[in-house]
Amino acid sequence: MTFTVGQLFQLFLAMCGAIGTIAGAGAVIVHVVKSARKPDKDRDEMLKRHTEMLDRDNKRLRELEEGNKVIMQSMLALMSHELDGNHTEQLRKAKEDLEAYLIQR
Repeated sequence: MTFTVGQLFQLFLAMCGAIGTIAGAGAVIVHVVKSARKPDKDRDEMLKRHTEMLDRDNKRLRELEEGNKVIMQSMLALMSHELDGNHTEQLRKAKEDLEAYLIQR
């Protein structure tokens, strides 16, 4: 079987067209898959960001709770001392705890 130059050229053009069509279909498939996965990726990024914010907030709240605890103990020592004039050792310890807390902050 022999082919003429024109037939070979037509065969070459047909093959180029087939390759172009397959590449175009592949590009469309890739675009559809990326579009389908995009909401999941966006949600995962948002969830990660929210988790980091919650962790920061939890750490800050724990620090505030510790500070409130020291302040309340100091206030209790002051009230005890004010009521009866005693409890100077308790007052001294509360003062040291409050100083230590404020220095560590």
